[in-house]
Amino acid sequence: LGNLTSGVTEREAVQSSKRIAAAFATMPRTARRRPRVSLRCCVFTLLALAVGVVHLAAQIAAPPKVAAPQAVAKPEELPPHEPLDLDEDEDEREDFEGDAARSARVRVVFSTDCTPYQDWQSEVVFNSADVVGHRGPVTRIASGCSPEKEAALRQRYAALYGARARFSLHVTPEFDKDSATGKSYHFYNKPRGMEHFLNDRSIDFERAPIIALIDPDFA
Repeated sequence: LGNLTSGVTEREAVQSSKRIAAAFATMPRTARRRPRVSLRCCVFTLLALAVGVVHLAAQIAAPPKVAAPQAVAKPEELPPHEPLDLDEDEDEREDFEGDAARSARVRVVFSTDCTPYQDWQSEVVFNSADVVGHRGPVTRIASGCSPEKEAALRQRYAALYGARARFSLHVTPEFDKDSATGKSYHFYNKPRGMEHFLNDRSIDFERAPIIALIDPDFA
């Protein structure tokens, strides 16, 4: 109000009030009457309020709804237990025994150098032969071993495998150089080491006439 009357003198304010009062006095009575509210509108309003109150009271008084339990799916039924077929198990055992007996005629050989990497690979091959039931001899053809390394390997194999001569070591010279070109090719050791092994007359090839050449990582 202070902002509205700022800059207006008291005399001007009084004159303005008199003019407003005179204008109101000259207005028709119908214009000065307050608008009448319809009785029908009041009744409808009261009815709407009553319905809302009743609905709210019913919601408060009603017990909380509990979700109906859902049906649990039945677990899949397992087939009835079938007893083991002892005859079939016996047949498999006989087949295994037959394969193991026939493996005694197979001599397994693999070619290596004398590095520590292929030392442990060779022992894994020997162990695998035991695990699968191979009964024939298994020979490591090692090329380029020094006398000291050869002695250490034979001593270790004797300690590991004892008198089981089917795990053996055959040492050959280094064959990785081509005599014609003088170039080195490491994989010459495999065919020439194999030839050196086959020409060893101290080996009884009649006992295991079938020779299977594998790699040292065929464990």
